[in-house]
Amino acid sequence: MIPEKAKQPAFIIISMIFLAVTDIISAVGMIISALIISGYARFSVKVRKKRILFFLLTTIFMLFYILCFVSFSFYNAYKFKNVNSILRFLPVGTAFFYLQAIRLTAGIYKGKVQSAFDVNDVLDYLLFYPRLVMGPVMTYNEHKKMLSCGKQNLESIGNGLSLFTIGLSKKVLIADTIGLVFAPLYGNLSQDNTMLMSWLTVIAFALEIFFILSGYGDMAKGIAMCYGFDIAVSYKNPLLSGSLSRFNDEWNISVVSWFKSMFAPMLRPEKSSYISGTILVWILVGMWCRPVPQMIIWGAWLGLWIGLDGYLRVKFSRIPSVVNGVVFFIAMFFGWAFFSADSIAEGLNSVGLLLGTGTGIASSADLYYIRSAGLILIIAAYVSVGNFRTLIKHVRRVSFISKAIDFLSVIMLVVLLILCIVVISTNIDITSLQVKGVI
Repeated sequence: MIPEKAKQPAFIIISMIFLAVTDIISAVGMIISALIISGYARFSVKVRKKRILFFLLTTIFMLFYILCFVSFSFYNAYKFKNVNSILRFLPVGTAFFYLQAIRLTAGIYKGKVQSAFDVNDVLDYLLFYPRLVMGPVMTYNEHKKMLSCGKQNLESIGNGLSLFTIGLSKKVLIADTIGLVFAPLYGNLSQDNTMLMSWLTVIAFALEIFFILSGYGDMAKGIAMCYGFDIAVSYKNPLLSGSLSRFNDEWNISVVSWFKSMFAPMLRPEKSSYISGTILVWILVGMWCRPVPQMIIWGAWLGLWIGLDGYLRVKFSRIPSVVNGVVFFIAMFFGWAFFSADSIAEGLNSVGLLLGTGTGIASSADLYYIRSAGLILIIAAYVSVGNFRTLIKHVRRVSFISKAIDFLSVIMLVVLLILCIVVISTNIDITSLQVKGVI
């Protein structure tokens, strides 16, 4: 196993190249932020008014984050003519980088992180490229433990490449295919759209976002496994689970968990403050995703229903599954209407269209979208629930079937990788745009 210190320069250089080829402006900002934290860590022991300095640095990092968001959004609006909104995209890695930067600063302030580390330690932690795009968010101590426990071998490389290919397939073959059909409608629904078209668009957006994020998470974990490192799963199968509590625990796990830790005293289901605490958590999650007003509404709306779900489950031990399912889908998809919108007005308009304020229930024009993406939506919905993985585990109990699956899995992974390469090479515009880090 390569010593931890020997790996640092290589990872830092690779991470900087990774950033530079995607967005050099944000890369420079991230490196400057890392240098600021390194100086703060080195000299924080000598500073008397630590609280003032901590809040000052936190404010600076938040402003850097917003500046990266706005500047990169304008860049996308200029470069990609098919972008509906200039406030929809983030430069690669920015959201996770600045969240970890604030978390590291807080750890230094509270004394949970020793101040005697150099610039390489900070850069290695913040710019660790396998998890830079889609996390998970780790503490500095968790990161150091991960590096010290890493063990690279052929098995870890094979498993990592397999998981990376699965994640890439989620992103390129499922998410991008949905986006090619429905992206022009995101945040652009009008009164000419039917109720069916509105629901199809919101469902398509939710599925596309999930497979982008889940795909990036699998790729991050797969790359880390190739180096012998184990990082946590960022997403499980919360999207169509029918449970608000499960969504609360399985959507962007590390980020939501960290925001929960900030309001831990309030988040006891038996207390009435659980609802308000959950609302605050999800408002922060929404602002972290995109610092725009409609995302605050999305977070507050989702937090309200998740909070009510957790609180009522304690008060009433038995709630009919039908009621849970109906409430889940209303909360989720009305929320996705705001998530996909480019303004509050468009979000309200999308909710109205879901309720039937458009031209009618359905029309012949809707058949184009059903023919174009109906099958991929059905496949995406099935895969997002996690039933396919459960089915494979079940049939593996038979030995000869398990061996056949192992053989077919290798062939399937090779086919998926080839398909991904073909799609990436023939759909430059949308793939390049989404690889930049849609959140």
